[in-house]
Amino acid sequence: PECLPHGPAFRPPPALMSLHHVEVPGVTLCVDDIGQGEPLLLLPGMLCDTSLFEAQAHALARHARVLRLDWRGHGFSTGPHQTRWDLSRLVEDVHAVCQSLQLERVNLVGFSLGGMVALRYALAHPTRVRSLALLNTSGGREDLGRRLRFLALSRLAGLLGPHPALTALAAREMLAPRFRRHARDTVVAWRRAIEKLDPGVVRGVVR
Repeated sequence: PECLPHGPAFRPPPALMSLHHVEVPGVTLCVDDIGQGEPLLLLPGMLCDTSLFEAQAHALARHARVLRLDWRGHGFSTGPHQTRWDLSRLVEDVHAVCQSLQLERVNLVGFSLGGMVALRYALAHPTRVRSLALLNTSGGREDLGRRLRFLALSRLAGLLGPHPALTALAAREMLAPRFRRHARDTVVAWRRAIEKLDPGVVRGVVR
């Protein structure tokens, strides 16, 4: 299947970057590949695509081979409505990428949801992880109040789709007040990318 963009995502010229398509059952995962050296795999947060790491990828590519994975249904990866949205499924997706691209040992960086997946991947496949960086993430479940707010958001997304009012609520849940004030362009771009996601993807991944 063709990898179609679900939101704004910058891609440098082909001479600078490769785009890999990794087939898993029912889904095509897309992975950016730039630079040379030891492989460094970047895993984004919930409702984020590879554009989250745009500046970091180009800076790190001077020192390493930097790969960025779009989660199923995000960015340039496809994702059916009835896909499994759980951590074990996403760990399997990371493993499929590492096997397909022959990444025998990878330096793994995970942000937020990506950190939860990275931690579980390292526990499941310790010999395939050279180093692990966990950014703004957690090893356990969210507290009850936050879980209930996310559940309410997922239900509203199911009824209304990723409506601008809901993306504003999501921004307040996921982004610190200071960041929202000082990085408004980034926050607006992130919200617009969510608004272009399939409602089923938003509902499933938030749940």
